[in-house]
Amino acid sequence: MNEQITTDPSNRLTNAAADLFHARSYGSVGIQDVCDAASVRRGSFYYYFQSKDELGIAALERSTDRVIDAVHSRAFSGNEPSPTQLSQFVDLLQRYYADRSDHFGVQVGCPIAKIAEELSTISTDLREKADQQFGRIRSYYEAFVRHAMERGEAPPGDAATVARRFLALVQGALLQAKVAGDGAVLADLAGSLGLITGLHTDP
Repeated sequence: MNEQITTDPSNRLTNAAADLFHARSYGSVGIQDVCDAASVRRGSFYYYFQSKDELGIAALERSTDRVIDAVHSRAFSGNEPSPTQLSQFVDLLQRYYADRSDHFGVQVGCPIAKIAEELSTISTDLREKADQQFGRIRSYYEAFVRHAMERGEAPPGDAATVARRFLALVQGALLQAKVAGDGAVLADLAGSLGLITGLHTDP
């Protein structure tokens, strides 16, 4: 059953906004567009959200929840060797964004980065929320790297610094895939991430 039909209006608005902002842009999507997609009357919108920016914050959180549930929590939750987890992560990331791109009919990048780039100099609230969401994702990378170091599968070092590099590399690959219109760009990630983490992975 369709997620937007089975959830309450607030969730339908949040889901619709997350999709529209990801597929198009924050600036090009109006409140009426979101209401139409969510099957919610415009007059009811302000019962749930005080402004479009407040909806944008909720949409950022929803987008982050989605990618964490589909990729990060699945890739890094088991007891497999760290190189195996890293390969699983890249495979899940590719599949997630391939599904998103198929759904929207266009190659899409990271929804957090999209709003951050568009609004970081305009809306302090949305910039700070995007930074928080990046922090949530980076915490998975840091835990993964620290665990690999503790098990002797990666050389000792500063896990937080490696995690920041990990995030930057993933974001760069997602941007390249979007610009190239080709999700196959992400296939190179495993080898590149193996280099910055010190893990031995197949190229």
